[in-house]
Amino acid sequence: MGEPHDEVDQDRLLRPGAILEIGAQEAGKVLSTANLGYLAIDEPVLYDWLNSLTGAFNALQKQVGVDAAPSAQTVASRALSAPKPPASLFVSGQSGVFNIRIGASAGAAPGIQYFLEVSTDSGFTAATTTVYPVGNTLGLALSLGSGSFYFRTRAKYPCSDYSPYTYAGTADSPTPFEAGGIPQPLGGAVVKIADYYIAETDDGYLIVANSASAITFTLPPVPPSSTWKVLVANVGTGTLTLTSAYAAGTSGAPPIDGQTSLAFGPYQGAYVSTDGANYYTMRG
Repeated sequence: MGEPHDEVDQDRLLRPGAILEIGAQEAGKVLSTANLGYLAIDEPVLYDWLNSLTGAFNALQKQVGVDAAPSAQTVASRALSAPKPPASLFVSGQSGVFNIRIGASAGAAPGIQYFLEVSTDSGFTAATTTVYPVGNTLGLALSLGSGSFYFRTRAKYPCSDYSPYTYAGTADSPTPFEAGGIPQPLGGAVVKIADYYIAETDDGYLIVANSASAITFTLPPVPPSSTWKVLVANVGTGTLTLTSAYAAGTSGAPPIDGQTSLAFGPYQGAYVSTDGANYYTMRG
């Protein structure tokens, strides 16, 4: 055992704040003369006393504002280098659904996230662009309906900047993709008593002319898709003329059976469809 030391009032020592009362000199005498390095661990009285002393010091720390068990500190975030751009972007479409395949970034580490951007504008302006966060998914299908769309993708880590973009096509000349309109079944009829511009949303409808005087139906200036179709019929006594509108920036309207217009007498009509560039009819 260690050498004997002077008697200390243990009850006084163990009170919270007692160390401050007895002074540093007496506390130092206890800790130094006790020769703690040589205390035998099988002395239960001393063991209990030291445990009590530890509790007293913890109470003192709390009293003077020292946190004996400080909360875990938040490690400052460290920015990672941006990943390489996605290796490729493949797009195909059919019946209004686009299938997209993103090539993984070279050297991609766990946690990489990919973002797909789809726009109706080759410049990808904010107003025309939708961003799809796809996580680590490299293949997906989007139902976008008819129309032309442009695609690009990029990647990042949670604590990094974005990679450069990878385009379907090139940054200077993105490739437009069309999947064709979602096929609509034939059905439903609307009756018109005055001139009417047939809309893309009329897909599958029977458009009926009922007028005692001449009436004109005008097809869209750009065929909505390769699956778009309408039926037209004339139940009035006036002649129905079917024509197509001029598209801005083009040299003329899409032809109908190679002609600029068709005429239908009473109780005549036609099924009208398109290859995406021209209109064709089946008349009866």
